Amino acid sequence: MRVAIDAHRLVYEPHTSGATYLTALLEGWRELGLVDHFVLLLPGEAPGSPAVEGFETVSADSGSDPSSSLRRQLFWNQVLLPRLVRRTGADVFFSPFHLTPIAVRGPVVTTIHDLCFLNDPAGRGRLVHRLYLESALRRATRTIVVSAFTREQLASFRPRAVESSRCIYNAVTSKTLSDQEADRVLEAARFETGEPFIVWIGSFSPRKNPRLAKSVGDHLPLRTVAVVPHGHADRAGEWFGAENVLVGLTPAHRDALLRKARLLLAPSACEGFGYPVAESMRQGCPVVTLHGGATAELLGGLVPSADTSERSMIETCEQVLGSTAEQRDDLARSLIARSNDLFSPRRMASDTYAVFEDATRSRR
Repeated sequence: MRVAIDAHRLVYEPHTSGATYLTALLEGWRELGLVDHFVLLLPGEAPGSPAVEGFETVSADSGSDPSSSLRRQLFWNQVLLPRLVRRTGADVFFSPFHLTPIAVRGPVVTTIHDLCFLNDPAGRGRLVHRLYLESALRRATRTIVVSAFTREQLASFRPRAVESSRCIYNAVTSKTLSDQEADRVLEAARFETGEPFIVWIGSFSPRKNPRLAKSVGDHLPLRTVAVVPHGHADRAGEWFGAENVLVGLTPAHRDALLRKARLLLAPSACEGFGYPVAESMRQGCPVVTLHGGATAELLGGLVPSADTSERSMIETCEQVLGSTAEQRDDLARSLIARSNDLFSPRRMASDTYAVFEDATRSRR
């Protein structure tokens, strides 16, 4: 079986969750020895990109970044991608995001990460994303959803679409660090680890609940370290203090920080999966999140969750922080074990490949 994949985010948006998702899949297929079954479709050449190493690539030679404008994105999805798929002679086309060309021939598999944008009044491009989603669901032979929560969202939006969907958790590629390894990484980065701290990872999108994170952190006896993307440093400095803000961390620094943190604050109102939660679990760091969403689902009841009130969040954090050293060690081992079991690149890659096989059988 030959599978063509829209891989433009690996090159043009490498720090997005979409690129993280595909990077983990490629790692899993390498482990499984399935590299020869895939061809990565790109708008332009990707010289030296480690993410695509070892995989066949086919380029449209357009050289333009699809994410730079709506017009270029539409041109890439609806014009260039169908041409590239025909050129490769692929048996299946895989869109790792809900951006699916209408004119692609043959079976199509699309991943739906979340539908949170439908209920986000402050979300830009909400109508455009809705149109993309409608188009993807009409064209897809099979869909992949990344959590039971996303499947519930999909069932509310288009009940019949659930029939052709399969839930496959995302994977994280990081390895569990020892305390000594984490100390060395943070010391090299000149981050002071002597004082106990908690971590919030997010942006200032209302959906991420930064105000709740700030108010909860203010009520807790530990330092709150805010990890934010580029462009958010000034505002984060005003809220949390410039000395407590880290911007654009590398995966190694993020993992070391989570390994040493007492807990991660994750008060986001809606996530389809929640990479910071899965990455925290991999380091044995407890996560306090909200009831009912994908982030609480990932934790599997190992850590109590809170409702959306400040008081509930504070009390839940205090409960976690008040545990004994022995209880913390036991919880860390349980979180790491669950993470290794559920968020393995090899498992995700194998399950996803099985969906491709099912999609080809359904078209025979």
